[in-house]
Parts: sequence; structure tokens; C-alpha cells
Amino acid sequence: AALARISPLSGELALALIRTVRGLDTIEGALEHEYRCTHRLIETGDLIEGIRAQVIDKDRTPRWRHDSFAAVPGAEIASYLAPLGTRA
Repeated sequence: AALARISPLSGELALALIRTVRGLDTIEGALEHEYRCTHRLIETGDLIEGIRAQVIDKDRTPRWRHDSFAAVPGAEIASYLAPLGTRA
């Protein structure tokens, strides 16, 4: 029931992030990956929609970008995990 309420994009990304960082040797590497995702989620993820639904309008009915976890493309998840390069 709890998973039905979260953003499919954020849920899939969290799972991919956990799988990626558990193989790293340092906390710095894990934090770098988390920063990549957070940086991009603020720009293009469902974070703003979740804030709108919970805090601003208080309608508790977010309109996520994807209808289900299965609908989130793997390429999109990979783009959130990719290095930031010189952008940030």
C-alpha cells in the first residue's frame, strides 16, 4: 500500500541507486551518486509535483509522470545516474 503512493520514477530510481552504490568502496562515491540523482530530480523529477500535492494544494493526489513502476524506462533511470560532467 505504501509503494502505491510514491512516485514510480522516484521508487525505481531509489532501487537503482541502492543497487549501484552497494558495490562502491567509499561513502564519498555513494554520496556523489546520490547528489547526481537529487540534482536531476529537482529539475525534472516528480519532487515538485509531490510538494504541490502534499503541501501547496493539499489535495493529496499527485499526478506522477509515469503511471506505474513498469512504465519507467530504464534509459531514464540511467540518465539520472550518469555523471554530471561540468554542469554542476
